[in-house]
Amino acid sequence: MVTKQLQLAFSLLMLLCIHSKHAQASHLIGGNMSYEFVSVNNANQTVRYKIKITAYNDCNSNFWGSGFPETNLNIGVYTGTALASGNLPYLLEFNASLIDSARVVPFVPPNCPIGMQTCIYILEYQGVVNLPFNTDGYHLIYDRCCRPPGIVNLQNSGAQATTLHCFIPPSSGANAVFNNSASFTDTLVTYICSNDTTPLINTAFDADGDVLQYSLVHPYRGYTGNGNGGNNPPVMAYSNMIMNPYGFEPPLVIFNNGYNLLNIFGVGGYTFINPNTGYSELSASAPGIYVFAVEIREFRNGVLIGRTRRDMQVLAQNCPLNDRPIASPTITHPKATGNNQFRLIEGDSICFDVNYTDANSNNIDLVLYGEALTPALVNPGIAGPRRVNAQGSVSSRLCWQTACGQGRTQPYTFTARATDDGCPPKITYTFFSIIVDPSPGVGQLSGPTRVCAANANNVLYTLPYDSGNSVQWQVVGGTILSQTDSNMLVNWNVGQNAMVIVSTTNKFGCVFGPDTLEVVIGPTL
Repeated sequence: MVTKQLQLAFSLLMLLCIHSKHAQASHLIGGNMSYEFVSVNNANQTVRYKIKITAYNDCNSNFWGSGFPETNLNIGVYTGTALASGNLPYLLEFNASLIDSARVVPFVPPNCPIGMQTCIYILEYQGVVNLPFNTDGYHLIYDRCCRPPGIVNLQNSGAQATTLHCFIPPSSGANAVFNNSASFTDTLVTYICSNDTTPLINTAFDADGDVLQYSLVHPYRGYTGNGNGGNNPPVMAYSNMIMNPYGFEPPLVIFNNGYNLLNIFGVGGYTFINPNTGYSELSASAPGIYVFAVEIREFRNGVLIGRTRRDMQVLAQNCPLNDRPIASPTITHPKATGNNQFRLIEGDSICFDVNYTDANSNNIDLVLYGEALTPALVNPGIAGPRRVNAQGSVSSRLCWQTACGQGRTQPYTFTARATDDGCPPKITYTFFSIIVDPSPGVGQLSGPTRVCAANANNVLYTLPYDSGNSVQWQVVGGTILSQTDSNMLVNWNVGQNAMVIVSTTNKFGCVFGPDTLEVVIGPTL
């Protein structure tokens, strides 16, 4: 929630807010939808979701305070599969109400005017909807005219709408899933510097732990364009069913000549996105306003179950020169497998330094956050300072004593954000990952599982050898002849149920197992 001062500002704005269905204005400059699963009612065959819309509004608009911010948004719900194309049948509409508001103020030091000419409010809308059971899924759509005029990479941008979209998976049938969508947790950047690379973190959280895939996508134009005096309504009138069905995917924005999805910022521009983390980099060679979008797709057990996209608008400005903080490499650490990547065995410990320097000797604010630093998610987790400020250079010493049982195939991750106080401030993000392996040999017991009675003596069983492990062998239905940490010879008793049992203890005292292998002793052939 916003602070008391922002709440007061919000209250004053609401006194000015008169909802106008026909105010065709440049107000919505980006946003996204997300949802939370609430409950399922099997008797009524409905599933309830809480829907959240995060919208960014231009408070320099001529209609700000008279038509905007709007108190309610009308969201249309259509049925269809995640990758449906063509006409989607209309299901219902619902209202999302404005519950929170705050101005996005660029973080710049005193006497630094960069970014201050923008006026952007972040608005949070929420609504609850009961959806009848469906075997395809649900597309939630907010189609709204119009974008601001003068967007550099769009053709006649004042006549192109913004369309926000997310997909909820089916609630019945073989593919039924009750899901919480991936949710963006960071605030959009309001400006970038021309001819400089600006990082965009695109931080998203998924409460279900689903696999997220990020991509830069062509923004939606929707169907409510021809604004600024056009005849089309500024927002879809779902209740009048003028959009029944809804053609999906909706029309895409029309780029100006020289701009497209691969060249969002035109000649000399640059875009990058990491498909696994969402971390992005943007660079525009010329000042101006640009539009682009990022989509997150959710996968569970390899199946696409959710989609949500974030529509974004940024202002590129000419900025004074200021170098970004530079991270020191960690590749020389004895447990490093790459820069800012480490590997160890559960029960082991690690310490390393997160260091940054600033070529302009600016003050650096270092903030560390993420899964491996969150006790509610990883316990015990990494210990050390989470925030450090220092002039010219800054360092945080982190240590982690891993516990037995913390080994897994997925790496533990966290992020470092170093921000200087130059004009404008520059940010460097560094992503760290630590793989904690289970002790070697676990789950790798091998040897014959069917033995003839004539060959039941001197039967060999093996385990991958690791000098740091001690191994405890046991047998049922036989006699151990000899054993080492990597193998065992056994004489089996004919006519009995037989089993090999092995446990390992690594050099840090973590015990793994027991692993078992059932053996059948058959008659002599």
